[in-house]
Amino acid sequence: PVNLCLDTEIELVEDCQEQYLVPILSSTQREDCQEQYQHHYVRKVVSEVMEDWYNGVERRIWEMQYSFIRQLQRDQEEIKLLMNDTTESDKLKEELELAREENKELRKFFGKVPS
Repeated sequence: PVNLCLDTEIELVEDCQEQYLVPILSSTQREDCQEQYQHHYVRKVVSEVMEDWYNGVERRIWEMQYSFIRQLQRDQEEIKLLMNDTTESDKLKEELELAREENKELRKFFGKVPS
């Protein structure tokens, strides 16, 4: 509960066997209290809306970060596979070059193979 207009006088009112404490307010005091209440109410509503908005934005940012990390991991795995393929390809090229050199040496020694 919010204490508005604490400097006001209070009177005891009886109604149908119940008692209420009711502030005695002048019209300007009543307007001031209403303004204070409205200000407090609007502030509370805006705070709640901003908190909901902030939580939504925070959740979306977290989801984006998670998505980026997953994509980076997939890209990293793909790059590793491509690097392995490139390494295998380089090894095969080296073996092919060695085989060609060996064939040249064998042709020098044995000559051309008749077809």
